[in-house]
Amino acid sequence: MKDETSNSWFTHIRIILQKYSLPTAFEIMNNPPSKTLWKKQIDSAINKYWEESWRDEIEQKKSLKYLNLQELATKHPHNILKTTQNNIRDISKATIKAHLLTGTYTLQADRK
Repeated sequence: MKDETSNSWFTHIRIILQKYSLPTAFEIMNNPPSKTLWKKQIDSAINKYWEESWRDEIEQKKSLKYLNLQELATKHPHNILKTTQNNIRDISKATIKAHLLTGTYTLQADRK
């Protein structure tokens, strides 16, 4: 078995499965789930991982205290991100809007 620093495809799959607390590739091959069950399991595991990660980050950073924990949704992006195109100008605009919404944007009045 190769180590974690290997650039092998199998190593990347093993790391991803561990990250999201999914069964190992060997377990999946021995007992393959149906396509719909596997999709639900992956979807649930990824959402759970990111929600826990966000909750930890929200608790650690006081700048995120205004973020509503009940409305964390991984499948439904915020309206700011829905209207953002894939270009540098729109992405920088969305970043500024997100900073304004979370109260982390430094205004000139705050600087003085």
